[in-house]
Parts: sequence; C-alpha cells; structure tokens
Amino acid sequence: MTRRVCILGSAPSSRDLAPFDDKGVEFWTLAQRIEKRADRIFEIHCQEMVNKYLQTKNIKDVASYVNNRYPNNPPVYTIEKFENIINRVDYPLQEVRELIKSHGGNKHYISSSISYMIALAILEKVDEILIYGVSMTHKTEYKQQRPNCEWLLGIASGLGIKITIPEESPLLKAKKRYGVL
Repeated sequence: MTRRVCILGSAPSSRDLAPFDDKGVEFWTLAQRIEKRADRIFEIHCQEMVNKYLQTKNIKDVASYVNNRYPNNPPVYTIEKFENIINRVDYPLQEVRELIKSHGGNKHYISSSISYMIALAILEKVDEILIYGVSMTHKTEYKQQRPNCEWLLGIASGLGIKITIPEESPLLKAKKRYGVL
C-alpha cells in the first residue's frame, strides 16, 4: 500500500487546495492551526516559546490549546515533555539528527516545523510527500527556513520519495533560469 503524507502549513496560497477528501492521504499539521483534518499534530517549539505565543492569544496552557481539537485525538509530536497533552509523542530528534548528518548536514540543520515534518516523513520512508500551505517567501524567519526545507525535499526525492507541490507554491521553483536574459 502506498503511504502518502500531506504536510500542511499555514500559507493561504495553497493550503485550501490540499486533498482533504482523499482518505488515502495522512495529514500532518502545525499545532497552531485548526484544519479540516489532522492525523498528526506537531508542536516543535520549546515550552517557553509556546507559552509566550499562547499569552498573546489569551490561552491558558498548551494542553487546552491542542487537546480535543480533532475528533480522532491525533498524536501530538513535541521535542519537550509538555504536561497534560493527550496523545503526546516524543519526536525522534536523535534519529532525525543522524539522518541529517548522513546526508552532509550539521545535526542542527533543521530550521522549521515544516522541516521537522519532512525529516520524519523521510525517516518513516513514506512513498509520497505532498506539501500544501507552505511558501516560505516572507522577509521574516520563513525566508531563512526555506533552504533547509528545500534541501530536505531534495533528499526525499533522491531517496525515491515522490514530491507533490502545487503550482501556487514557490517551493522548488525559480523565477527564471540562470544565465539567460
């Protein structure tokens, strides 16, 4: 059976184009988003960062933020042990660091929640990674995160994992070919 994983970001340019009705696709999403579907949720920030974010949203704690948001109570992957999160799963950070090092990267070369998701999909040897709602073009931290995301997609492709990115996403695209007017 083909295993297909849709990594869902928050960029409006392609997020709503994701194949939500395709039951053959797993949906991995960010903790700060509520989507139509989620089979896995990722909160890859440390507790201090999460708490600061939650304060701006008037939310009491991370558990009330992620628990019971979806009827299937999907696993919530974290890099720290957050208390009171239903279905919390330790993100396999050591294995991902080894994967990154084995492909020439520094063990810390993982620059976004999206990259953490892509790396886990590679580690789990999925057959296809679909990327929706990810553009990484803003002049914020996203611009610095994009090279790592694209590098990991290149590794996935090199390992035989099919990559599907909608035309609306700027990932893995250039405005024009180098060396041509």
